[in-house]
Amino acid sequence: MFRRRGDAPFHRAPCGCCRVTGTNDKRTTIMPIIRVEMFSGRSEEQKRALVRDLTDAFVGAAGGNPDSVHVVITDVDKSNWGSGGQLCSDKFPD
Repeated sequence: MFRRRGDAPFHRAPCGCCRVTGTNDKRTTIMPIIRVEMFSGRSEEQKRALVRDLTDAFVGAAGGNPDSVHVVITDVDKSNWGSGGQLCSDKFPD
């Protein structure tokens, strides 16, 4: 898990996303994190493709190592998402 030392968060165990930049075990996080919030209901295969495509697009546009790109997917029920003053479960019924 992450912990803070100074202003830079870092892992206790190196995973390739952090690097030691000086003395006293100070590390600088160099990993990009892509966060996706979307309605629940996508299959694991769709999520797998999304993670792959987002990683490829990020590396193509910004450079870097694909192994350092992290994608966090949060599934949200339509009843927990509002848009235009309405619950999405009312706007977009199944």
